Amino acid sequence: MRNSREWIAGGVLCLCLSWCHAAVPDEPAHPNKLTGLDIPALIPAPDHRDQWNDWREHLHRWRADALQALQYRGQFYSQPEFAWTSSVFCSYFAMLWDERLFDPATCSYRLDSFLDAIEGEFGPIDSLVIWHGYPNLGFDPKNQFDMYRNMPGGLDGLRQLANRLHGRNIRLFVCYNPWDTADGISNSDNLQRLVDFTCEVDADGIFLDTWKHGPEALLTRLDIRRPGTALESELELPLDFVATHHFSWAQWFQDSAAPGILRNKWFEPRHMMHLIRRWDTDHSGELHSAWMNGAGILVWENIFGSFNAWNPRDQFLLHSVRAVQAEFAHWFSQAEWTPLVATEHPQIYASSWTRPEGTLWTLINRSDETIDGVLLRVASRPAGRWFDLIRGLELKPQHAGETISVSSRLEPRGMGAIALLDETAITGSLQRLLDHQRRLHQKKRPSHRDQPTIRRITPCVHTSEKKVPDGMRALRGGDLQLQVQYRLRECGFYDYAPMVNHYHPDIHTSQTYKAEIHLKPYAIDICPVTNRQFEQFLDASGYLPIHRENFIKHWINDRPPEGTGDQPVVYVDLADARAYATFYGRRLPSEWEWQHAGEGGVFESGSRKVWNWTESVHTDGRTRFCMLKGGCDYRAEGSAWYADGGPRRVDFAAKYILTWPGLDRSATIGFRCAVDLELQPSHENPAHSHTEESTNCVTPDPNQERG
Repeated sequence: MRNSREWIAGGVLCLCLSWCHAAVPDEPAHPNKLTGLDIPALIPAPDHRDQWNDWREHLHRWRADALQALQYRGQFYSQPEFAWTSSVFCSYFAMLWDERLFDPATCSYRLDSFLDAIEGEFGPIDSLVIWHGYPNLGFDPKNQFDMYRNMPGGLDGLRQLANRLHGRNIRLFVCYNPWDTADGISNSDNLQRLVDFTCEVDADGIFLDTWKHGPEALLTRLDIRRPGTALESELELPLDFVATHHFSWAQWFQDSAAPGILRNKWFEPRHMMHLIRRWDTDHSGELHSAWMNGAGILVWENIFGSFNAWNPRDQFLLHSVRAVQAEFAHWFSQAEWTPLVATEHPQIYASSWTRPEGTLWTLINRSDETIDGVLLRVASRPAGRWFDLIRGLELKPQHAGETISVSSRLEPRGMGAIALLDETAITGSLQRLLDHQRRLHQKKRPSHRDQPTIRRITPCVHTSEKKVPDGMRALRGGDLQLQVQYRLRECGFYDYAPMVNHYHPDIHTSQTYKAEIHLKPYAIDICPVTNRQFEQFLDASGYLPIHRENFIKHWINDRPPEGTGDQPVVYVDLADARAYATFYGRRLPSEWEWQHAGEGGVFESGSRKVWNWTESVHTDGRTRFCMLKGGCDYRAEGSAWYADGGPRRVDFAAKYILTWPGLDRSATIGFRCAVDLELQPSHENPAHSHTEESTNCVTPDPNQERG
């Protein structure tokens, strides 16, 4: 078990910060004073090369003092069950609903094709982090573990996913949302649920969303139930928790011009950090920092439904170092690491990693120009062979007296790897690496990557009535200007979240979406479809969904509970609602028709309020979503990360991510029906259209319902 005294030790020390004004990303601390333990997570490097020797001496003294002060022994990195952690260089963050991973048509995971596509783009990945909760968590009382269980096959389905990943030598990380406390379960019970869940799905690690570190109770329980389960913090991991957390994110760390040092990686070289700036379009800075520190990268493109594609250059940069990381993994955790060794160009920086069998230099080009020529000039070394590990070439350095000049080529913002190896290190595995790298560089690279295009999916449903059906009200339609209120979240709204290249995006704020639309005459239900009406539909039609998970879950023996016949039916997905509407010659209303009717005073309030499905499905080929209208009685309390709840104005809309029926069906979502009218409604029964002034309006698509 983990020794709690080791990881608490730092908390009782006097922590001082005497060498910087503030540890903020845009104001790097002064690099030449390292005192105490409370120093920035990324230690900046001096700009002037003549200060590098003194800086390295400070780094070594600081590490020795910190190891002694914390009485650090690092035994948890030496345990065999954690041996895998130091070589997880590339982690991929995936949404479980991503249509490249999950096929909504068959409701099954298409893992192999998903991994093949990723590895074709970025090179092999070492771990997959699966996400499922936000932004839908909070629409109803389901907690994060319920949402995992409601995926196809339940937890056994996720365990099979883990087994398939393990068959490809990829580790599975599950996510824990500590802010999900609306169900009133105690923290202790929640942690136990997390441990039980991790064991059930055979996960290798836990990503601690919004946490700097996991609590001692979680560490202890994992040691008892599942030794070898690793923890990865999202926020900056304090130094005194490095002993028990094998992973941490380096999220939005601001590097110095001369690449700095990741504090936790320098303190414990076996600790793996993953650099990540998920909203950036230029990832070369993260790649440079990671490469100079022997650290890893987190690839995250589908950001809760907002897609931010990596550019081809950075994609190729990562791909080009992956084979080197795999072949030399133990060098980055066990070799003698010397940061900022001398180079022959002012925009080329290098770290060296030395072992008995040779030396590896990792290089980066900070400039936007190709640099071709002498990159390193080093003292004569014992006999060995030189290799450019990125381009897959053997090099022939020039000897001049006591020095050796090593030439190679680095692309703009590129990365390089030069190795001097003795004969013991020149193996068949090395030759395969060189062959792979040559083929990779001969392969034609794409000049750009297209962002996915969000498109609306409109079912081909034709309804037509000459008179207004019972229970409905008619509306004239026409050319309308509508304003929709919504809360900005990282999933975005109709478009992706406007957070690209923002360090502190302005999330959770109220926003207005404006649209110009044209609606044909239609009629809409005054009240949502009730349990009794849906029961009559089932009896008359014999309808049963293909996937029955959570279908009318609240009913007892396939009948509404006594006294609930007039309440809105829930636990129906879009397909169920469409089936009901189609059976009666109707359809679902668009979100615009729903809002237009609501603003026209059509709807009657019932004893229970539920969100309404609307015919507003969109997809970009990765994420499907629709817009919910109306609000509901339920509201998840305790965190701003929860989905919107409570009763809402008719002009409010909430974006709902679609996955598959078992998860889409909800205790708080019902529906209304609509129907097209052949003629304009008579003046005896109109609901007047609502028109507001609108600027910067969107232009509707040809079907006149584009959002």
